[in-house]
Amino acid sequence: MWDAKSLGILLQKIGFQNVERKTFGQSTIAEIDLLDIERRKEESFYIEAQK
Repeated sequence: MWDAKSLGILLQKIGFQNVERKTFGQSTIAEIDLLDIERRKEESFYIEAQK
């Protein structure tokens, strides 16, 4: 299992950039609402990064 902090650190170590923690529905992906499942937002964390 991961928490947001340790996953963010790992992503940076393996070469991802612009690692950012996000909130439910917040994204640079234009149609994120098609991917996010609202009923799971309380048990999830959200991270975006670029490779």
